Amino acid sequence: MAKLIPAINVDEIANSGERHVAGKLLNQLPNSVVIYHSINLLVKQKSGFFRDGECDFTIVDPQNGILFLEAKGGRIHYDNTSGIWKRDVGRSQDFQKIKDPFDQVNTNMHELIGIIKDRLDLQYLPFTFTCAVAFPNYSFTGEPPPGMKRNQIWDYNTFKNLVVAISNAFNVYGRANKGNKKISQDMMNSIHHALRGHFGIFPVLCREIEKQEAQLYRCTEDQKKVFHTLQNWNKLAVEGGAGTGKTLLALWKAQQLALSGKRTLLLCYNKALADWLINLSSENLTENLTICNYHKLAHRFCDMVGEDFNPQAYENKNNFWKSTAPDKLTAAAEQISDDHKFDAVVVDEGQDFYDLWWMSLEFIFRRSPNDRFFYVFFDPNQNLYVRTNWNLPDEVRNPPITLSENCRNSAQIAEHCANLVGTSYKSSIQPMMNQEALKIHKVKNVKQAFSRAGKIVRKLCVSANGPLSYSQIVVLAPKSSKVAGNIYRQWPTEFKSVPITQDPNDWRNNQGVLIITAHSFKGLEADAVIMISKPLPEKKSNDHVVNYVGRSRAKHILRVIEVENI
Repeated sequence: MAKLIPAINVDEIANSGERHVAGKLLNQLPNSVVIYHSINLLVKQKSGFFRDGECDFTIVDPQNGILFLEAKGGRIHYDNTSGIWKRDVGRSQDFQKIKDPFDQVNTNMHELIGIIKDRLDLQYLPFTFTCAVAFPNYSFTGEPPPGMKRNQIWDYNTFKNLVVAISNAFNVYGRANKGNKKISQDMMNSIHHALRGHFGIFPVLCREIEKQEAQLYRCTEDQKKVFHTLQNWNKLAVEGGAGTGKTLLALWKAQQLALSGKRTLLLCYNKALADWLINLSSENLTENLTICNYHKLAHRFCDMVGEDFNPQAYENKNNFWKSTAPDKLTAAAEQISDDHKFDAVVVDEGQDFYDLWWMSLEFIFRRSPNDRFFYVFFDPNQNLYVRTNWNLPDEVRNPPITLSENCRNSAQIAEHCANLVGTSYKSSIQPMMNQEALKIHKVKNVKQAFSRAGKIVRKLCVSANGPLSYSQIVVLAPKSSKVAGNIYRQWPTEFKSVPITQDPNDWRNNQGVLIITAHSFKGLEADAVIMISKPLPEKKSNDHVVNYVGRSRAKHILRVIEVENI
């Protein structure tokens, strides 16, 4: 078995394509081979400026030489006409242009070879070096692009025998006499020092987060128990605190039901959460799986029967959504054929559903109570809207199965958030090196709060130890019916050089750091969260619930800015 550097468990590699390739390399290559994963480097451009680069795998094989490997997982497309490479990033033919992987690996190879030569003070290397690109999810047909030979393109079939694949890749250039020698142990040690010296002496923030992501997405024992139970029960309630994996379990169950041929509805409260779930869902399930929030469901059913649905026409919008909307949904559902109704309903954020909402859902099933599938996921501590007298629907009111292990937040954040509502949810996720997970700042007014938030955001975005992307950072601003207008007018449009957006879709596309209220961001998550809030009173109140909801959105970094005078 080959040796991996850094010496981490393969499961900790966040990128699924790289994780798959690393596992195959380690298991198939001999003990003498050393594999360096994710070497970060600076590539000098023609303009004289540098850009960030990364070599996915540098494989040092003493029998053959050095092979530089670029791994491309996910859904990749190549346009033969334009020569453009694209990645599928959505469910409806939404593509994102990416770098040519062959140019990428060639550039990284020459950059790293230059580094090795400089650090070893060599004019040329006394062994062969070459490069390849791996597409582990695809099979290759046709002629390769110019500049690459067939043996430098690894597809699904190549991974059946990587020893042969590596030998073939090194044979591309005929093993010129300069590079026909084996790599001695002394040279292996020198190469190691040359490459390891390029890793730097501090952890890169964005890479630390990627490492933690692999831990966060491992299935906990709690979740395994719920998986098993969900497979054997047609009706079930699942209770768990923020970060225990309820939403992903709800999505998994909804997808499983849809794949089995059942017309399935995945329902939640928050529109932004519904949009995020749609982005996560497979496009192959669109025929059987509908994902939306309750508000959109009511509107959609009313549209089907021509029923007027205009919340803006009602003076008290809270009463409209609490009682009028479910009445309208019920009336519309009674007129609609079973073709538009559902065999299964999966509800996330169940704690925010009113009694009349549960009653209206009775009419959207096309099966009898004995034959239908009904699941509710909820956290009573995130009850932002119903507040009192909340109940589960009768069908799932048996004692719920409970999730108790936090698999979103690092340990310090998980403990802090649980303390806000007087509960406990354990987390085994360790904090990042040299990076405090939680800090609380105190300022006098909202203007100072946004100024402090801007400084924090800029530090995270331009940090010397690894900048975060805009799509990894969220600022949660306060919401108050009395002063909301004034606060919203103070919301910045940018934090100096860092753009701000109030659109979650733009944020996901990395067009700016998201600024939003905790209410609107409920159910979602971000690597770094900056929350602006008034100081919490000693006695438990709704402010504690709002802060529990908002602060628990932070997976790795939480900065709380307490404002003395909101």
